Amino acid sequence: MSDRKLTDGNDDQTIVPDGADSDYLPVSAFDIDTFNDILAEEIDSDFTSSICCCDDCYEDFARRWPGVEMHDVEFQTNAMSVDYCVEQSRLVQLYTAAELRTLKRLVVCPRCGTYVRDSIHIFEHPFDRGRGN
Repeated sequence: MSDRKLTDGNDDQTIVPDGADSDYLPVSAFDIDTFNDILAEEIDSDFTSSICCCDDCYEDFARRWPGVEMHDVEFQTNAMSVDYCVEQSRLVQLYTAAELRTLKRLVVCPRCGTYVRDSIHIFEHPFDRGRGN
C-alpha cells in the first residue's frame, strides 16, 4: 500500500508532530480529529469504556473523582500505551503505516486537551458499587 497524503485538497493547513522528521506526514486538524474520533469509538466498542485521562492529568483526575484512588489498582491496569491501543484497533486497516506513525503522536486527551505522550487510562466509574450490585 502506498502512502497517501491525508491533507490533499486541504488548502495547505498542515500540522507536523513535534520533533518530526521526514518519517512523519503533514496532517490537518481535520485528519487529527477524525483519527481521534475513530480511536474513541474503537475504545468504546472494545472496552465498553472511554478515555478518561492521560498520564499528564491523572493526578488531577483522581483528586476530583471520588473512588478513583480506592480503585487505583483497577484504574492503573486499564492504562495502555497509545501505540498498543492503536495497534490493537481496526485503525491499522484504515491507515497506512506512515499515517499511523504520524497520527499516533497526535492522540488528544479528551480531559486535558494535550497530545498524549505515553499512556491513556480507560475507565468507567462504577457508581453502583456502593449499592451492593
